[in-house]
Amino acid sequence: MAAAPQQESGDRRRSELWVDVMRDGTLRLAGASISEDELEAAARGALAKNPDVPVVVANERGDTREELFFRIVARMKAAGAKRVGMAPGRSKR
Repeated sequence: MAAAPQQESGDRRRSELWVDVMRDGTLRLAGASISEDELEAAARGALAKNPDVPVVVANERGDTREELFFRIVARMKAAGAKRVGMAPGRSKR
């Protein structure tokens, strides 16, 4: 029974573009580590394939520096995201 929630989470993640802002300032785009400088270009490429996909920016345990978090939201909008949501910390994958 535990496998079903994991599968649902995986399905949801495929229909959304997730940017994880880790507590130490590192970034993950769709689960892969990425530098801040590479983020906007990578997101732009992903959004070119599916311009209507929502982007979710999540911060690890809510401890991320606010400045970095909102800078990433701005970069996702600059990359062409039509919808950018923010999520509180999530459990580790």
